[in-house]
Amino acid sequence: MCIALFTTAHPGYALILINNRDEYILRPTSRPSWWRHPASGESVLSSRDLLRAERGTWLGITRAGAGS
Repeated sequence: MCIALFTTAHPGYALILINNRDEYILRPTSRPSWWRHPASGESVLSSRDLLRAERGTWLGITRAGAGS
């Protein structure tokens, strides 16, 4: 199970987002970076699962601000 918490109540930041990916600790994961989604062509900022060929993600945001 993954957990995500966010707040918009900080005076210095528009959004603070904290996320925990609940996998085993040694599962290979990329550092957050921009990449192009193959289906939509959108640029996405996220970490990615390096164990699976699909390189899936569990939390990301587009340059337009859409999150998933």
